[in-house]
Amino acid sequence: SYSLNTKVKAFQKQSFGYKNRLALFNDVIKTAGVELSVHGSVINITDRVGNDLSTIVKKGFNLNELKIEKKIGEFITYKAGFGKYHDEEDHSKGRIQTSYTSPLAKIYGRRDGDPIVDERYTNVDNLKARLKEEVDNSYNIAV
Repeated sequence: SYSLNTKVKAFQKQSFGYKNRLALFNDVIKTAGVELSVHGSVINITDRVGNDLSTIVKKGFNLNELKIEKKIGEFITYKAGFGKYHDEEDHSKGRIQTSYTSPLAKIYGRRDGDPIVDERYTNVDNLKARLKEEVDNSYNIAV
């Protein structure tokens, strides 16, 4: 859910293109000139988001301790792909298309990545392999 804490003027967009839902949402936020913050499952939309500068870092922390580093900013669980048209002269006959959903979608939900649109793919299996590789490599965990 969301909470709109500011007034946003209407605007028009010609085309959103082939983007995932998060990219589209971020595009709207940027175009509207507002900022957002997330608290639990609520997105707060305001003119500006402030920072809490009351935290004090004290001496004596051991910065050499073992820690797990996670890179999840680009984490996705679903991706669609579109390959070559079945008939170059008649695009109404469709094109090669497939998708891949990670098993992690059952845990984290469906997180869409930008679709692949590449007419060099003439084989569904090859396109699906690329989708699987990009989804599976969208997160990193390092110690």
